[in-house]
Amino acid sequence: GGASPAGGTGAGSAVSNACELLTAADIQTVVGHAVASTSPVENQPDQPGCAWSWDSGIGSNDVTLTVVSPGGRADFDSTRQFDLKFAGGLSSLGSAAASEAAPLSSDLAQNLGDVFKVGDVAGLGDAAFMGPGTTIYAVKGDTEIQLQILDVIDDGIPAKTIQLAKIVLGHL
Repeated sequence: GGASPAGGTGAGSAVSNACELLTAADIQTVVGHAVASTSPVENQPDQPGCAWSWDSGIGSNDVTLTVVSPGGRADFDSTRQFDLKFAGGLSSLGSAAASEAAPLSSDLAQNLGDVFKVGDVAGLGDAAFMGPGTTIYAVKGDTEIQLQILDVIDDGIPAKTIQLAKIVLGHL
């Protein structure tokens, strides 16, 4: 598929309620848990977010979403560059080709890079990467989404996060 140019038009009007971008049913289908509560959150002004929570018996787990729009493209690019420098390189995820940022040579940087892997993810919006904490950052036009699943006993988090990000981007 063709990618939009970096300076492309916005993905529509600014999002005011991030909780409308995923349903409890979407989350239950992908993550496998019934959502117990849905709460709007706003970490920064004009960056609406939402948290969907459930109890796993071990503790509280959740899906969190933050939307940056307008200004999402600039935030995406800035966050990606920061995470790449912090991680010391780019590791390929899925079929995405590692295209830039040669890894640092020191053992310490390599160890940090293993903990804070950053990799491009193909097929999400105009561009996407998975950053530290298996957070997906994806951009469509000038709207960025940041999506994370916190579930201490689930080892399928990366794939499930990508599935949910596809649903969110489909609503933009």
